[in-house]
Amino acid sequence: MALRSLACPLVLAAAVACGGRMEYTVDRTFLSPDGATRAVQYHAMGGGAAGVCTRGVAVLPASAPVPAGDALRPEPGAALFTVSCASEVALRWRAADTLEVAYSVDSVGVQVWQRAAVNGGRTHLAFVARGR
Repeated sequence: MALRSLACPLVLAAAVACGGRMEYTVDRTFLSPDGATRAVQYHAMGGGAAGVCTRGVAVLPASAPVPAGDALRPEPGAALFTVSCASEVALRWRAADTLEVAYSVDSVGVQVWQRAAVNGGRTHLAFVARGR
């Protein structure tokens, strides 16, 4: 039981709840300049009595359907970017292969999970943390 308690904060950072169902909602989508890739900005809420809210980003081929609901749930260890909902997130494509993910950090701080590249290294991610 103690091991599970220690693991829960790490799992929550990846938008997977400990002991509760998460509900995923698409906020916006952003097509890359060359039209080949789509970034999906979403949020997830749930987690049982304590509650949890995270914001996330997924990157997929533009030809793929935009996922909805549980289809947005990242596979364990495959999250590309998640941050606590206290953070504001803004996306923009710097180039066809580089997505900028800007997020706010206030005086309390935020919990973040980020990955440098996705799609087999074909899409790079640039992160910008901004104070509030």
